[in-house]
Amino acid sequence: MKPARIPLALLLALLSVTLSQHSASAHTPRASTRSLPSATFTIPASTVASAGPVLDEQYVVYGVASPRRHAPTCVSCGAAPFTGFHLQVSIRQYRAGSGGSIVVSPPRLLFTGPRGAQMTFIAFHHGWLIYETYLPGDRWTLLARNVVSGRSILVDSPQREGVPSRFLHAGSDGRTVVWQSWTRIGGKTVSVIRSYSLITGRRHLLLSGGTGQDFFYAAPEVSGDRLVFTREYPDGTAQLFVASLTTGRVRALTPLHQTNREAAVTGDVLVWVHGSISLGHTHGLIVENLSSGQRVALPHSAAQLPRIAAGRYVVFAAVYRTTSVQVYDTSTHQRRMVTAGTPAVGPGSSGGQVEAGGRTILYSVLASCGSTGALCPSRFVLVTLP
Repeated sequence: MKPARIPLALLLALLSVTLSQHSASAHTPRASTRSLPSATFTIPASTVASAGPVLDEQYVVYGVASPRRHAPTCVSCGAAPFTGFHLQVSIRQYRAGSGGSIVVSPPRLLFTGPRGAQMTFIAFHHGWLIYETYLPGDRWTLLARNVVSGRSILVDSPQREGVPSRFLHAGSDGRTVVWQSWTRIGGKTVSVIRSYSLITGRRHLLLSGGTGQDFFYAAPEVSGDRLVFTREYPDGTAQLFVASLTTGRVRALTPLHQTNREAAVTGDVLVWVHGSISLGHTHGLIVENLSSGQRVALPHSAAQLPRIAAGRYVVFAAVYRTTSVQVYDTSTHQRRMVTAGTPAVGPGSSGGQVEAGGRTILYSVLASCGSTGALCPSRFVLVTLP
């Protein structure tokens, strides 16, 4: 099959981003020449519900429903959704072992979710797990839980806001939680971004405005004083911004009428997905140093949800001809494959995703299951970067 043609508008958009602010192009990736410490473990499969896995500097957390199997329910046909389950959240500790290996502990139960509640693990840093629980009817809660102390914090909910509202996305660096929701302000339903300090317990309204007819806020991420977010527009485009939590100053990072989404930020390193991902898309990720303004386009990096490890490595699963987990070092500008041509997929049900915690990354690999119709476990790999 021939690669799909890239529309002229997208080519112009790519040029405008990749040529601006002293941008360069990263070299074609090559396979790693030396073995990196790694470990493999499995997570039970479930047809009912699951969450994660995610990891921080010491722990891997994931959720599996109990019971794990249930017959398909046609909710659109009028049947009631199956709610006779609880999501059981497990935790494993990992550490460096002897001989360049990683030792992963057996799983232990961390907590059990509410009956019938789906969960989404949003962020995990410095022992703080940020997650959403959801029940039909927009009954949602945004929570923070410390996996070491067991402390749990209700960050937000429709009841907490005092008005009917809808939660969409959140981010955290382990000190501050930022999130987007729809809420009622001045008699209008508007898009807002709020913050909560896990250190002081203070809550702030950072941004409000946008009804969806003009724009709405999306995908906030935070690192220290920096808030990164997008404005989504009715024409399907998205514009990237950065704001200071201290001064409130906001500046645009990308122009109007482009597609820039799914940003990740740690310190001065910012990465995001540019353009609509499609077969033949030559530039998928843009990396920027927020202090110098220098930008690098990563060729053949059609990917989703890039992550940053150890404050310097941009990690992602590139879907270009074959799927490979790749690492771009923002310090040396070298780009290497962790799994050259290996059929890697992302955690849970989202293909092409890599998670990062400290210097360690996590991804899943395709594994055959011998028994037809069996509920097969998922196989995951931990790799520690230099």
